[in-house]
Amino acid sequence: MTATRFLFVIGTGRCGSTLLAEILAAHPEIGWISRFPRHLARVARALPVAPHPIEAYGLLEQQVSPMLVDPCRDLTAEDAAPWLERRLRRFFETHAQDEARPVFMHKFTGWPRARLVAAVFPDAKFVHVYRDGRSVANSYLQVPWWRGYRGVPQWSFGDLSEQERREWEATDHSWTYLAGLEWKRLMGSFEAARAEIGPQRWLISWPGRRKRRPQSCALQASSPGTDSTQRCHASGSRRGGRTHTAMSCGRRTSPSWSPCSPRPSHAGATRQARISLLRDDDPARLRSGASTVPHV
Repeated sequence: MTATRFLFVIGTGRCGSTLLAEILAAHPEIGWISRFPRHLARVARALPVAPHPIEAYGLLEQQVSPMLVDPCRDLTAEDAAPWLERRLRRFFETHAQDEARPVFMHKFTGWPRARLVAAVFPDAKFVHVYRDGRSVANSYLQVPWWRGYRGVPQWSFGDLSEQERREWEATDHSWTYLAGLEWKRLMGSFEAARAEIGPQRWLISWPGRRKRRPQSCALQASSPGTDSTQRCHASGSRRGGRTHTAMSCGRRTSPSWSPCSPRPSHAGATRQARISLLRDDDPARLRSGASTVPHV
């Protein structure tokens, strides 16, 4: 029996990672955790209102550790104590076995946690969903779960440096500044994780950015070391509680990525997503080297 391959979708939050996870979850060969009990999860996929993948922080807190849920810093390979590694491996392998799919996907937002996960699952691949920090900070201010309004001691991202504190005070304790600082800290952790894990296992997805016609499906890697640029364009819509997707690769729509053919829907009922999966042309602001698209 072929071992399950693990794919982790990660992002700062408010970046498009949820929609990307739902698009990937529509693929028949990808398994994931839903809100349904384990023994009903596979059956629930056939229901008129299909379940959606969740981050399952409640389950992680109970079965692994609260450390995975709301840490004050990013988790690294040094945090992979034997007991934590054993619990984390058992958690994901059990759910992957229940799903019985070639690929098992899970999504984390906030701190990437990628270096810890990579230490436990050496063959896991990561898709980092990147969004401009100004848009992310603006979105933070509008969601009910953002903790920045409580101030620095309770915002879950550690203390401010002296320079950061002076700048925050100079803005009269601006919430916008604090939201931007949160994005900046998270992006620093993502860059550090990518540098440590390596570009072979790290793919960057940039929602809304598409400059050239896609050439091939980004989740199908060509030979390592090539200089060609590959992009994949995904269109997604929600209809009747179910996510419908189509992946455009070159001049055709890949049939393996089209479990449901989207139909025109009424105005306001459809949410379109454009997801550019970048290769070898990452934005300069990420200050990282060339990447190779991982073969999931």
